[in-house]
Amino acid sequence: AGLFLWSRLPVEPARATEIWTAALRDGTWLAPGSYFRPDDAPIAWFRFNVAYAFEPALLDFLRSIRGDPP
Repeated sequence: AGLFLWSRLPVEPARATEIWTAALRDGTWLAPGSYFRPDDAPIAWFRFNVAYAFEPALLDFLRSIRGDPP
């Protein structure tokens, strides 16, 4: 129960900012887990809104970073 889901994306933690930036350019909001850490250290976990979890734009973006065909 809650408003947000956490998901570990298939990327190295150091790439989290790159993925977050690409998501924003794509019109998708993924909050990088580093936002929720006191030291702001990069991690491969992201938070997004449950209501948005099945939006085609989000799913397409996640497939694209995984390397799946469109």
